[in-house]
Amino acid sequence: MTKRSDLILGWSMLIISIFYIWQALQLPSGESFLNSSQSFPILIGISLTIFSITLIVKAFFKKSEGKKEKTDVHKIGFKRALFYILWTGLYIFLFIPFLGFTVSTIGYMIIMILFYKEVKWFTSVFVAVGTMIFVYYVFNQLLYINFP
Repeated sequence: MTKRSDLILGWSMLIISIFYIWQALQLPSGESFLNSSQSFPILIGISLTIFSITLIVKAFFKKSEGKKEKTDVHKIGFKRALFYILWTGLYIFLFIPFLGFTVSTIGYMIIMILFYKEVKWFTSVFVAVGTMIFVYYVFNQLLYINFP
């Protein structure tokens, strides 16, 4: 992406995330912040805000790119998008009902990490299992929401 598109995306996502947090604060609050209907939407809004600010800051320090030769970016992007749609459909409609949420999600994450990044297989396993443990702890222990 170019510096200009990074700035446009960063600023637009920052505006959307601030609006999202404002709307999340309109939800009824519970006895404590962790046990309210506001907690998860505000967490998502804060994450979007942090990512937006990071993108804006990175865009300011990004050097302008000169003209590059045209490549077959559209074909590569189409193949990746097609894989993403097919793999996500299999994950939602086939793997979760038959294998369960936790096992399906770990498998889904491992394949996606290996497909989109050039990392070792054990790194993708570590990231997927660590993420599931973290998400399980946050949902079941802090938010008291059970997985399907």
